[in-house]
Amino acid sequence: SDEWIEEMRTELPEFPKERRARYVSDLGLSDYDASQLTANKVTSDFFEKAVALGGDAKQVSNWLQGEVAQFLNAEGKTLEQIELTPENLVEMIAIIEDGTISSKIAKKVFVHLAKNGGGAREYVEKAGMVQISDPAVLIPIIHQVFSDNEAAVADFKSGKRNADKAFTGFLMKATKGQANPQVALKLLAQELAKLKEDE
Repeated sequence: SDEWIEEMRTELPEFPKERRARYVSDLGLSDYDASQLTANKVTSDFFEKAVALGGDAKQVSNWLQGEVAQFLNAEGKTLEQIELTPENLVEMIAIIEDGTISSKIAKKVFVHLAKNGGGAREYVEKAGMVQISDPAVLIPIIHQVFSDNEAAVADFKSGKRNADKAFTGFLMKATKGQANPQVALKLLAQELAKLKEDE
C-alpha cells in the first residue's frame, strides 16, 4: 500500500544526495560546502549534530572544512579519533561570536579541544585567553605603550606615514594578543587623536 511505502521511505537512512540538497535548501550552504560535508558520513553526522545543538551552519561548515580538516590531515587521524565533539565546537563558535575570544585565539583553543576535549569556555578562562574588551583596562595599556615607544610617538607626531600602524602591533604584544581588535583599534585611534591635540 501507499502508506507502507511512505512508512518504509521515512525509516530509510537519508542518502548523501538528499542530505546535500537539504543543506543547500534548508541551511543555505553552497553546493560546494554541501558536497564536501556529505562526502563522508562521519563528518556529515557531526555537522548535523552541531547544527541541531544551535551551531550556525556556515560557521560549523567552515571549521569542519578548514581547521578541523587541516588538523586531521596533519595528525593522520579521522574525526572519531580526536577529542573534538559537536558540543565543544559549538561552544567555541559561540565564544568567538560573543567576543570572548578572537578568531586567532580560537585556532589555539581548537587544537586544545581536538587533543584534550573538555569545554571551550572553561579552558579559555583557565588559560587566561579571554579577550580584553574593557576600555578601562585597555586605555592605561595604550598609555603605557606610548611611554614605552617614544620614538614611534615622535614619528606619529611628525606625520610619518603609517606610524600609527606600529601601535597596533605594540598593543597586541603588550596584551599578549588578547586585546579585542575592534575595540582596541577604536580606542587606539581615539588616544592617538588626543596625542595630536596635545602638541
